[in-house]
Order: sequence, then C-alpha cells, then structure tokens
Amino acid sequence: MPKLTDNQHRNITFWGMAMIAMGLPLSVFLVSVGTFVLAGNWLLEGNYLKRLKQFFRDPFSLIIVSTFLMFCVGLLWTENIGQGFKELRIKLPMLLMPLLLFTTKLPDKKRLQNILFLFVLASVIGTIFGAGRYFELWGGELFNKRQISLFISHIRFGLMLTFSFFILAYTLYAKWNEWTILEKAFCLATMLWISWFLVILEAFTAYAAFATLLIFSLLWLLKKQRNRLLKTGSLFSILLLVIVGVLYIKQIADKHFQEVPFDYRTQKVRTINGRFYAHQKDVLYRENGHRVWNYVCWDELHNEWSKLSAIGFDTIDKKGQPIKFTAIRYMTSKGLMKDSVGIHQLSPKDISNIEDGFTNYLYTDKLGISRRIYQLFGALERYSWLQKANNSSTLQRWIYAQVGWSIFRENVLLGVGTGDVFDAYKQAYSVDNRGMKKRFQGISHNQFLTIGITLGVVGFIILLLSLTYPLFLYRRDYLYVAFVLLMVVSFLTDNTFDRQSGVTLFAFFNAFLIVRREFAETAD
Repeated sequence: MPKLTDNQHRNITFWGMAMIAMGLPLSVFLVSVGTFVLAGNWLLEGNYLKRLKQFFRDPFSLIIVSTFLMFCVGLLWTENIGQGFKELRIKLPMLLMPLLLFTTKLPDKKRLQNILFLFVLASVIGTIFGAGRYFELWGGELFNKRQISLFISHIRFGLMLTFSFFILAYTLYAKWNEWTILEKAFCLATMLWISWFLVILEAFTAYAAFATLLIFSLLWLLKKQRNRLLKTGSLFSILLLVIVGVLYIKQIADKHFQEVPFDYRTQKVRTINGRFYAHQKDVLYRENGHRVWNYVCWDELHNEWSKLSAIGFDTIDKKGQPIKFTAIRYMTSKGLMKDSVGIHQLSPKDISNIEDGFTNYLYTDKLGISRRIYQLFGALERYSWLQKANNSSTLQRWIYAQVGWSIFRENVLLGVGTGDVFDAYKQAYSVDNRGMKKRFQGISHNQFLTIGITLGVVGFIILLLSLTYPLFLYRRDYLYVAFVLLMVVSFLTDNTFDRQSGVTLFAFFNAFLIVRREFAETAD
C-alpha cells in the first residue's frame, strides 16, 4: 500500500469533498466519485481499527449516526428484508460522511471555506443551464417549471440554492470591511440572480425554507448587533416581512375565493344563436369567482374550437388533460360565457395557453410565487367539494399524511420496520383508498412522520436527538444553524432520506460544517 504524506492526504480529502460539493447540484456521478475518493483516501491512511474505535467510542459521533444505526436495528422486525437492505444502501451516506470526515486528515480552514464557495459556484452554474431551459434556448417548449432544474429534483435544487444564497449573505456580512466594492457588488448580484431563479423555479419547499432562513438571519442580526439602530432595523424588517407576507397571501385568497354574484332566476337560457345553455347550479367549481358549469354550450364550443386550433376539441392538451375541460375552466377564469361568442373573445395567446394545459389565465404568469398560491387555494377548494385529491400533488401529501398517521398509531413504539413502509401503505389503501386512484397512492412526504412509521416513537426521538444535540453545541455557528433549519423545513415537506441526493445533501453538509469548526487545522 503506497505511503502518502499528511499533506497529500489533506489534498485528496479536499478534492473528494470538492467533487461532492460541486456534484450535489450538478451530477450524481460526481458525488459518487467524490465519495469513492474520500473512502479510498481513508483506506490509504491506515490505522483502521484505531480510527474506527475512536469514532464508535465517541458519544458525539454516535449521536450523529444514531438515526442510521436505528435503521439497521429496524431490520430485526421488518418483514420485507430485501426492501430493508435497499433502504440501508440509500441511507449509507448518513454513516459514511461522518465516519470519513471525522477520522481523516483534513485541509486547513481556509480550504474548507473554499468548499462552500465551490458548492455555491456549482449551484449558480446549474441556474445558468436552467435559465437557458426557461427561455427555451434548448430542450423545446417548456411545459413545466420543474424542467428548469436540469440535473436533480427541483425540490432539492431549490434547497441548495436557498443555502447558497445564505452562504453568500453570511460571507458578505463577515467580509464587509475586507472586500472591495467590486467584490461586494458581484456577491450581491449573484444573490439577486439566485433569488430570481428561486422565484421562477416554483418550489414551495424552497419558498418556505427561504422565508424561514430570512427570519432566522434577521433574528441573528438582532441578537448580534450592538448598534441600537441596526437592532431596531432588524426587528422592523422581521415585522414588515411577516405583515407583507400575510397581506400578500390574504389579497390572493380574497381574490380567489370571491364569488361573482349571480341569480339563476335571471340567467339567460339560450345563446345568441338560440341554442340552450347548460347551467349546473349544484356544482360549485369556480375559477376566479366565476362558476365553471354555468353558461356552457357544448355544441357551439365544439363547432368553433376547430376554427381556432389544430388540436381536436375531444383530444388532450399538452399536459395530458382533456382539452375541452381545460378550455371551459380557462374561459371561466376570464369571465367568459362558454359559447361561440365567448370562445372568439380568446386571443391567439389564450388559445395557445389552453393547448399548453393552463386552466386559468392567472397561472400563465412567468413569475411563480402568486401562481403557486393560486394553485394551492384552487386545490384546497376542489378538495372541499369532492373530498378527492387525485391530480393535486399538494393535497395528495395531505392524504398521505392522514394514511401515515393511522399506520403510526398502530405501530407507535417501534414502527413497521426498515423495509415495510411501502407494504404498510399498500395494506392501508386496500382497506380505505380515501378516494385516491391507484396510480396516485403514495407514502408520506414528511420525514418526521415517515421515521415514526418506520421506527416508531423510539426512532423519532433518536432523529430529534441527532438534530438537536449538535444544534445546541454549535448554536453560535450561523451556517450550521441555518443548514439545520433548512433541513427541518425539507423534512416537513419531503422524505429527504428516501433519495440519494437528499440524504447525501444532509449527511455531507451536516458532517462538513461540524469538521469546519471542530477538527480542521488553521491555515498556515
């Protein structure tokens, strides 16, 4: 086995971490290569038994990897052992990253700081490619904003961009007196670029994480600053942020849930051409306050649509939805009657929007925050009428949580076991599908609940311990606290540990930010 110097080992560790940091937003392959580099370097360092004993005898290290160890223990009572081992393989970074980083020779703190900048750089590169896709410079027509995250899940990419933004914000604050005006301007411009991309990405989890970290950052400034003016400014900013956010959502809600007044006793019965309208007064569907199933004349719509579009009225739009229902909802959103007169009031752009699958003209806006909120309210409203969550990912999560909670209550102490979560859900749906079609039946999108289902209240407590104990120790480290908050928001809306990219994001930065403070040598 070749003998390397300590400095060579530290260089290899740096490049292994650099490949992981840059691969997280850009390339799963690069993450795998970086992990193999770290593992190979660890093996070349030798003294395996000594370092393993050092790691597993250290209470702090055990707390960090305790959730993974509990997943291993969960194999003892799982019935689907094959799925159990598959889950362990996916979650292996939760053990490997702390082990490799806590027991290897690390570069100095200055080079560790460069790892953060390489991560930010890779994230920005990802946004440049995404912007090209957004403006349809490649990849054809864009039908779904998720497609602008070219390399990984848009949810994970949104979280990485949020973390990148606050890495830059913290660095700008820390280096304010050292950086030149040009450096400050470049940093601020990059932050603005990331902010813009987050808006168009339409990742609700990223919006929630950004708001959480922004409030935390203002509170952190409030506590850290001695200047009374800056303290007052931070407090005022927090209050203003909350008030503006509440008023913004309230404005959208008021507009969405309004109902345009009508009286069935005075409604027109016939179109201008003498055909009868269909009025379904018991169907409450609304688009922007207008009843969807009022003033519908199918014959006229069918006859006139073919004059405006090459897509048949009885076929589907580009999102796979029946185009006649897309047209009905879109016309309703504009307050038009669904007849020959109404359909000819649509512009060529409106026809194109309907062909693309937009059911409401408000949803066609390029910037996505308001659109996402409108869509959420629309989904909630339809669920209140139908009590079915098919075709709404937001409401499906609510159903998944309800089903998951019922499974958890039946397996409170130790859960169903590491490999039995999918089987438990399948069994629950066979008893009560809660109006969900089979292709939409899924598992909880809440990591805390999924841990409870898998490992019971014991596993849930262990997960909380693995999060809160390091958080308490490093509560003065802005980036570590910000990262943990980011992950907590992610856990509330997604099963972060069920995807390689998610579990690696958590495991790598959780370990990296600790060694950055705890184990690294200072720069020469």
